[in-house]
Amino acid sequence: MGGHAHGHTGGVNPTWRRRLLLIGAVALAIGVLVFGFTRDQGREGTAASGGDAVEALIPAPESEVLSQNSIGIDLAPGYTGELSINGSPVPDEELVDDRQTFRILYQPAENSALGTLPAGENCAQALVWPIEDGRQNARTVSWCFNVT
Repeated sequence: MGGHAHGHTGGVNPTWRRRLLLIGAVALAIGVLVFGFTRDQGREGTAASGGDAVEALIPAPESEVLSQNSIGIDLAPGYTGELSINGSPVPDEELVDDRQTFRILYQPAENSALGTLPAGENCAQALVWPIEDGRQNARTVSWCFNVT
């Protein structure tokens, strides 16, 4: 083939090109991490968004569950709360408020106030507060999960 073969293309020398690619890859990785982190914070789908009050969310955020699975929140000792599912408050008489384990659970059923959960994404919101401080110091924890 004729012509001249130069060792570099377009005036950018190969080591600089490698460095730029590496910097770009690192920047992209950082961007993905930051995006993932801020997305999680926006959805609040972690027990950490409840501070010291929340030990676990039931079911776990983004998990796949059956429509009859219990939904609720596992609280640290000394906390209580209320539960809403898909924006509808669960009536107190339908909450299993287990004072021994500090868990507040709702068992979806055909004959319950909210009925069984629809397939697809469902979101729960818990309002939690220290029992001794009362409801005025409540914080909201929200998370979503998929019903199959």
